[in-house]
Amino acid sequence: MKKRILLFFLITILTAGCNTSRSNCCYPWSTELISDGNYETAINNAVIDFSNTSKLVKEDSAFWVRTTVLNQEKWGVEMSGINLPFINILDNNEVNFSSTLPTRFIIYNERLFFWYDSSYSISTEMISKLNEYHLIDTVATLSEAVWGVEDAEKAATYFFCKNDLLSFKKIETNLSIGYYEPPRLRCKSK
Repeated sequence: MKKRILLFFLITILTAGCNTSRSNCCYPWSTELISDGNYETAINNAVIDFSNTSKLVKEDSAFWVRTTVLNQEKWGVEMSGINLPFINILDNNEVNFSSTLPTRFIIYNERLFFWYDSSYSISTEMISKLNEYHLIDTVATLSEAVWGVEDAEKAATYFFCKNDLLSFKKIETNLSIGYYEPPRLRCKSK
């Protein structure tokens, strides 16, 4: 009986704090998470957590990332699996891209995560990655173009405190940000 009690206390002491934070004792990949930064750091943290904790990551090899400013304290980062190709639009045998096609990407655990950033234009490297993941298709006109995101698919949405990007909550749902009440986050002011 004493051994069981001792073992219980030892396990409790070793795992203290693991339930309230993403510390190394429970999540070895958590050393990759960064607490300070901008929305790109929030995207990286979401990708790392998503890739290591979500069952949705096994359903696709490419994910569309969208960011939302929720208020002065919080950001939202949403990730949806892509199961249909993007469109490469051809007009007069020239390639034209919509302004909302992705311009940035990261690869994590052999999965492609990409998003649109108005500060960047689409690059040949981005096009190459989309092609590598079989996300490029062709149509004759812009009116034939369609997105490859299925509305009924579940997505993972992360809600971050801007001043501490290690403070976040994740929700997996088929509803987009704005169609449900975001979780409460206690963001500390700096």
